[in-house]
Amino acid sequence: MAKKKIKKPAKKLVRKSNSKAKTKNVLTKVTHRTTVTTTIETNLPSTGSYYIRARKKSWSLYLKTYKDGKPHSYEKIDPSVFYRFSINPSMSATEAKQRIKEFNKINKGSKIEVARQARAFQRYKQSITINQTLFPPEMVALFKQKMTNENFGSAKHLEKKEYVFNIAQAIINQLGYTPEIYNENSKTIYKILSKRKYSVNYCQKIISILNEWGKFATSKGSGYYKNITMPRGAYRDEIQKQSTNKSGVRKEALPMTQVLLDQISSIGLTQGILGQQQINALKAMFYFGLRPSELLKTKLEGKYFSAVTNLAHGTDVISIYQEKLKGVPEQYKTKHIPVKWKEQIEALKIIRDKNFKMPTYIAISKIVEIMKCNTENKRLSPQSCRKGFQNWCYDKGETSIQAVSSWMGHLDVAMSFKVYRDRDRVLVGQAPIEKAS
Repeated sequence: MAKKKIKKPAKKLVRKSNSKAKTKNVLTKVTHRTTVTTTIETNLPSTGSYYIRARKKSWSLYLKTYKDGKPHSYEKIDPSVFYRFSINPSMSATEAKQRIKEFNKINKGSKIEVARQARAFQRYKQSITINQTLFPPEMVALFKQKMTNENFGSAKHLEKKEYVFNIAQAIINQLGYTPEIYNENSKTIYKILSKRKYSVNYCQKIISILNEWGKFATSKGSGYYKNITMPRGAYRDEIQKQSTNKSGVRKEALPMTQVLLDQISSIGLTQGILGQQQINALKAMFYFGLRPSELLKTKLEGKYFSAVTNLAHGTDVISIYQEKLKGVPEQYKTKHIPVKWKEQIEALKIIRDKNFKMPTYIAISKIVEIMKCNTENKRLSPQSCRKGFQNWCYDKGETSIQAVSSWMGHLDVAMSFKVYRDRDRVLVGQAPIEKAS
């Protein structure tokens, strides 16, 4: 006869007091803290763990964050956003804990999502501190609707623009300026931007959105607004200097060279860090000056890639569609690159056979760790191949900067010279060098 299995009730987790007094042992309930990896349904941070802190007659929701694997801070979550957790202040502490537990099971995601939501909550906290006299909610809503109506880009582009507007509001909120006096206090605004260590490009976006807001806000009132000018001279230099010193800033790509590529190929293959297809990808980008996205799109062929023989010159020419270019007529988005050197013949075969695979950033970082090739302001990346293309062409004997600029797909020669020339290299020029007698 089979025995019946009796399920024993789960024991409550209790901790005995260490008190040595002769009185009864005091049983203390252990509060369970529910770890939340991320929150997809909400826009809340997930950089640590959420837990309910119960009191006699009430409870609160807290976020516990970590730094270097150790508890860093405890942040109380405002009740106004409880609805995002499906909890409300009228619940009992037990009910709230159960909801947080369910929330934990449903909402799981990647570290990227965690970081995005942390930024979202920072924006929320920032928005509730904005001076509503300087930025009336009704007018802000109308301005955001105007941005939406005028947006020709993607939804992501609009989201980024709204984020820049939130930053601009925080800056003006700190200064307490109305739009009518933005211009006369522009230097103070530059100073704030410099202290925040924003890049020159990001400062231009903030100033641009401030000018848009200023015109919009004053059109409903005084009608007077004078644009904030973009920082120049010493102000621009100071902003540039401060942003360069900021940690975590994306660095300029280290220009690839033939010697560097050979070293990467040797180390990558011998150490098992890179496969031949990944080496092939670096070669194809370097010998044709392609962006990583352009190389990947060659597999689609069609408008993205074609190769024909130019009868006038008797050489193969590849055509690459530059999807990145915005605001450029369609006929100018295709660049044509002649196959002039033996390395390019090899690269063309790689592209035609689709025998390449983009190296991962983890693999690149391992190569960097071995070679120690990064500098203070430059780092090795797939973009390094395109960055070194111009100088490689000159090393091969090319003398026409107009030709190289055309191969890179630039509409302006100045772009090639200003951005892609390796300024660490000495330009000797074509005139003969005279020896001292």
